[in-house]
Amino acid sequence: MKRTSPALRLENSPLVYVLAQVAISPILIMENYIPALQEKLRHKGYIKYKYAPTPEFNLSPQIHIASLDRWFFTDKNEQEAVIISPHFIVLETTNYDVFDVFVQSFKEILIIFQEVTDASLAERVGLRYVDVIRPKEGQTLSDYLKPSILGIPAEDFGATKSLYKFETTALTPAGGLVLRLFQSDNGSYLPPDISLESVKPTLQIDPGETVAVLDVDNFSLQQREFVTDDLIEYMRQLHDYTVRAFKAAVTSKALKFWGA
Repeated sequence: MKRTSPALRLENSPLVYVLAQVAISPILIMENYIPALQEKLRHKGYIKYKYAPTPEFNLSPQIHIASLDRWFFTDKNEQEAVIISPHFIVLETTNYDVFDVFVQSFKEILIIFQEVTDASLAERVGLRYVDVIRPKEGQTLSDYLKPSILGIPAEDFGATKSLYKFETTALTPAGGLVLRLFQSDNGSYLPPDISLESVKPTLQIDPGETVAVLDVDNFSLQQREFVTDDLIEYMRQLHDYTVRAFKAAVTSKALKFWGA
C-alpha cells in the first residue's frame, strides 16, 4: 500500500504501547506446536517463555467458565513479546520505534507461525496504539487535544475537578476504528482491558497526577486466507487510518511539543 500521508516520527513521542493481532480460525492442538514455535522465536530474540492460562467467562445464556491457553515469548529486556493462543497471535511492545520496523518484525513472526501451524484462515486483523498525554507546568490539555474531544470543562457546571471519557466508533475503508480518550489520576494509564503480563511498562506515573490516555483501536473483521504478505498489507491499511485518527485528535502545537 502506498502511504496517503507522510510517516510520523515524534522524537518525544507520547506512545507507550502498541499491539498487532491476527485472530485465526481456532487451532485446538496449538499446544502441540509450541515447542517448535518456541525454538524458532528464541532465535528471533524472544528468549523468555511463560505459559499463562487465563479464565474466560461467558455469562449468557448460562454461566460458563473456561480456560484460555496463552503462551508468551518475550525479548531479553521484556519490552516486546509474542503472545500465542489457539485463537490468535499477537505482537506487543512498549519500545516502539517506527511502524516499518514494527510491522517487519510482525511479518517475520507470522511467517514462522504459518510455517509451523499451517494456519489457513484469518478472521480478524487488528492494530492498537496507546498514547499518554502529560501537560507540563503552564500547559493544559487544550494545548494538546482538539476541542472536539475535550468535553465540557468542569468549571462550566460548578465542579472543582472531573475525569473525562470520550469514545467514537467509525467505519473506514480499512475496517472499524474506535478512538477513546480517558483521564486517570490513580497512577494507572493503560486501558483496563490491557494487562502487561509479559512486557514492562516504560512510564511511571505517581498517583495524584492527572493524565489523558488516547487509545486508537483499528481492526478488520473480514475473513481472509492466511497469506502473510496480504495480512501485512491489511495491517498497513489499518495503520494509515490510525495515523489519520491520531492527527485528527491532537493539535499542531502538540506535534511541535513532541518533536514532529
